[in-house]
Amino acid sequence: MDSSALGMLLLMRDYVDEIKSKLLVEKPSKQIMKILETAHFDKLFNILPA
Repeated sequence: MDSSALGMLLLMRDYVDEIKSKLLVEKPSKQIMKILETAHFDKLFNILPA
C-alpha cells in the first residue's frame, strides 16, 4: 500500500460521509494494518481485524 492508496481511502471516506453511509475496512493483512496504524487511519476508519 502506497501513499496514493491511502489518499484514495481518504477520498472514499469523504464521499461516504457525504452520502451518510459507512466505510468498513475488513480483514487487512498484518502489513496493511501496520501501515494503517502508522498513518493513524485506525482512528479514521472502522477496521474489522483479520
